[in-house]
Amino acid sequence: MPETVKPIDSATNSPPARTARSATEETLSARVYERLRDEIISGALEPGHRLTLGVLKERYGVGVTPLREAMLRLSASRLIVGEDRRGFRVAPATREHLADVLQTRQLVEALVLRSAFEAGSLEWEARVLGAFHRLKGTAMYEPGASVIREEWELAHRDFHHAVLSPSPLRILLEFQAVLWDHAARYRNLVRPAILDAEVLLHEHEQLLEAVLAKDADMACMALRRHIRNAGNAVLAGMPAPGKPELRIGETVRREVKRAQ
Repeated sequence: MPETVKPIDSATNSPPARTARSATEETLSARVYERLRDEIISGALEPGHRLTLGVLKERYGVGVTPLREAMLRLSASRLIVGEDRRGFRVAPATREHLADVLQTRQLVEALVLRSAFEAGSLEWEARVLGAFHRLKGTAMYEPGASVIREEWELAHRDFHHAVLSPSPLRILLEFQAVLWDHAARYRNLVRPAILDAEVLLHEHEQLLEAVLAKDADMACMALRRHIRNAGNAVLAGMPAPGKPELRIGETVRREVKRAQ
């Protein structure tokens, strides 16, 4: 008689399941990533600063794993750069890189904005209008200081996000968010303040008016001009070609220490 084949007991013979990461671990990793990213964008961590795991563990009060995960994510967005077997450093800040960021932003955001008009609605217009009023009511600088206020940075980001939000081009939106972080970092690094808050507000208002008028061509032109004008003002405050790379100013250093 043929040998009887016994059914496989799935409970005892299946390969062990991979241990899923807990929600707490994922939340911790995301929190470390956001804090490290924010300190790079604000200038608290200078261009070229070496990111040592031991120092960062004490700074953020976390273990090695969430730090490594955060740095891998940041290296993908080029806010930090890897060194062969030597860890990571905060990315350098150069005129050439900023010019590249500004040119790419003009191309990407105009394309995303045009697609936003195709998918927009009355709710979109209301969202953009509300974000503009918040931005208008938020001071860009502290009285007598050249440091851009965090509240303004958030309101500024929210306005631009609202303008582009209906776009179905999700991959380009993710790329735009990376470019935004780089541009914001340069705004925070350049000292003394050379961005005219009233001029910026007027450019944002022109973009708002084009959205409400449902004029995609005018909106794209206003957005490209805004990126170019604001970016050129930052470029003007950076070291000339051949000079040392941009480093955080003493004014910002004092503000960062005071915040800590």
